[in-house]
Amino acid sequence: MGTHSTADTVGLTALGVVAAGVGGHAVASALKPT
Repeated sequence: MGTHSTADTVGLTALGVVAAGVGGHAVASALKPT
């Protein structure tokens, strides 16, 4: 668990993108409820 591989970086980036997408959607829904 000491080295960072490309797979680790891609995984973390994907998690960040998903988290940002979910957070952004939640904020958008709260600001502009459909």
